Amino acid sequence: MSADQPPARRRLLATRRGRRALAALAGLAALSLVAGVVVGAAWHDEQRREPLRAERPLVSFLARIVPPIPTGTGNASRPPRTLGEYVRRLPLEAAAAQVIAVSPARTAERTELARLARGGFGAVIVRRSDWGRRADLARLVRQLRDEVRKVGTLQPLLLALQPGGAGNALPAPPALSIGEYATVRQAADAYAAAADAAGRNGLQGLVGVPADVAADDEPALGTRVFSTDPAEVATFAELAVRACLERRVVCAPASFPGIGAADRPPDSGPVTVTRDLDSLRERDLVAFAAAFRAGAQAVVVAHALYPFENFSTPASMSRRALVDLLRGELRFSGVAITDDLASPAVRDFVRASDGAVAALRAGADLVWISGTPGDQLAAYAAIVHAVRTHLLPRARLDEAVQRVLLLKRSYGLLAGPSAAGR
Repeated sequence: MSADQPPARRRLLATRRGRRALAALAGLAALSLVAGVVVGAAWHDEQRREPLRAERPLVSFLARIVPPIPTGTGNASRPPRTLGEYVRRLPLEAAAAQVIAVSPARTAERTELARLARGGFGAVIVRRSDWGRRADLARLVRQLRDEVRKVGTLQPLLLALQPGGAGNALPAPPALSIGEYATVRQAADAYAAAADAAGRNGLQGLVGVPADVAADDEPALGTRVFSTDPAEVATFAELAVRACLERRVVCAPASFPGIGAADRPPDSGPVTVTRDLDSLRERDLVAFAAAFRAGAQAVVVAHALYPFENFSTPASMSRRALVDLLRGELRFSGVAITDDLASPAVRDFVRASDGAVAALRAGADLVWISGTPGDQLAAYAAIVHAVRTHLLPRARLDEAVQRVLLLKRSYGLLAGPSAAGR
């Protein structure tokens, strides 16, 4: 790749000198459609739940619900031979916690970090809003690591949201928004440095690595997208993934199946992308395909609305996006992580608990909830209830758990089953 600024980069940077008005009318129309169509579990907050108690602050709220993980159930005399058998033996309560990713509050105290680390969750995702000064991040990660070491069989993945610029969780590159880098090599090198920082801080991965292809005319996402040229974005995604893998760091590109042509940023409300499937294949999916060929072990799925679902169901809750496109066409076998269910893109029309069940039913593996402990508990209880009432098949839950545990095992976080088989 030449060090000179590519033509598509010049076009993209030129278009960012102006700003078009956000397509508010389209967003409102999409919101009204989604409010009537998205289906989740019929579990309500007024249902009975075990009250939180303050007398044992270092015990996770899930520790009072989820029983200890056994080495085997049903045939206790023989340990599980494969990871698949191990997953099938997991109690429902333990399996349900493994498909949830959580984030700490900015004011997280030691007891809160203990709750997250020891709650049986699949992952903890650290965000920029979770800390103030650099010393705060170091304290947060150090305490998280200390608590994780106290976990036995199922340790959570520790991940950092690192989209570039002000959104970075780690005080590390990319110091600029991804669209402010002039060349593919500069942008990829920034993520190599980010992977180094993640490893130094004891984290297993980076999420939110931007793999979106910008619209040709003044993209609403501004410098959050790298280029208008699918080939340039694909080259960046491939190099970034390879750089992370060389450093044994997970790299999860975002936001599948592509939000470069979104009508607004996801942090400002419901998002609509008007590209049809053919356009997505020609542009947005090119970069994700390159990232998957390079070995990406996880991907972040957007909450955006697309024509292939008649603007009625977010991609994160769409079987067409998660199964037909992601698993079928692109043959991705890694972990599909939903974007944050506390995001303004979805929180105004679907509760995190209902969204979590809908996403898992559609084919997601890890549902991210950065909200309050109450939101996380409600999502956990909704998943358990959905399996017990057959709204969510246990086989679908086990499939998601197995993908999460395969990733954990590759990073030494699974102390239980050691069999090489799946």
